[in-house]
Amino acid sequence: MAARARVHRRFSLQTRVVLWMTLALIVLGTLLYALLEWDATLAGMSTFDKWMNAAFQSITLRSGGFNTVDFTGVEQATVAVMMVWMFIGAAPGGTGGGIKVTTLAVLAAALPAMLYNQPRAVLMRRAIPNEIVYRAATIVTVAGLITAISVVIMLATHNLPFSHVVFEVVSAVGTVGLSLGITDDLHAIGKWVLIVLMFIGRVGPTSLALALGAQKAGRVTFPEGRLMVG
Repeated sequence: MAARARVHRRFSLQTRVVLWMTLALIVLGTLLYALLEWDATLAGMSTFDKWMNAAFQSITLRSGGFNTVDFTGVEQATVAVMMVWMFIGAAPGGTGGGIKVTTLAVLAAALPAMLYNQPRAVLMRRAIPNEIVYRAATIVTVAGLITAISVVIMLATHNLPFSHVVFEVVSAVGTVGLSLGITDDLHAIGKWVLIVLMFIGRVGPTSLALALGAQKAGRVTFPEGRLMVG
């Protein structure tokens, strides 16, 4: 307990959440990629090389956008996992895109708070202000809507596989730069969509978070209204 207390005093909540979330995503991504691709894109490699490549892909999905295997041959389940990792992205303050690992952590903390009817989300023994939870939910919602609209536009203007289009769009939103090999098949509309998405992915979430965090003067208070949801 004393050692844990010293760690809490030494590192801020932001630092601890980023470190733990980054570690969890790297380890889980490595395990999932190795499990799904052991006899596919990792076939023919030594056991050590398989784990190293799996770890590299897990890390690069949320940052650099490099690949050491042929992504055109990955399993469909792997493509789904990769899209989730790209959508999550990196940590705030860095050059990576995505909704950010802290946003995911806040929403994960809010889930049990809602299930058990708690007034505040709790993360690492710290109560998270409700406005931060709302901000995180808004960022994810806006990013999801932008992704969905872009996928529809791409599918309406291109005759390409659905999974490949979604992968390309999520990669652009997360500013990852990975592709399943359809970039050369895109015409002007598709390329402009990706350009706009990469700009939004890099600037949008940060700007949105700052805008949502700004205090507005002269707010109007309205009476409460209740709705049944779910």
